[in-house]
Amino acid sequence: MKFGSAILSVDEMQNGFLVEIRLENPVSDVSTTLPGSRWLIITVPDTLLDTAAVAAFRSREVDSTEVRRFETATQFALRFTKPITSTDMIRGKDRRTILLSVFF
Repeated sequence: MKFGSAILSVDEMQNGFLVEIRLENPVSDVSTTLPGSRWLIITVPDTLLDTAAVAAFRSREVDSTEVRRFETATQFALRFTKPITSTDMIRGKDRRTILLSVFF
């Protein structure tokens, strides 16, 4: 289990959002789920992230965030200002950068 920091940024694009998460340490498989029309849940396994910065994150695109730590993972829930339909994930080669295209 690794402890490290996470930095979150969200930018609105023409057809959705670009979510970037930069992690201090490399991580294994990351997963996403869409439990509702405006929520995106990102699960980062095998890490206990310092979540203070992410928990306080707000922007024009994200009006609410929730962070939960479990014994074997950290979850980020982001509530967007517009309904979203799907996501596509791109992982950086260093396994420290996660890019998510989030579509309207």
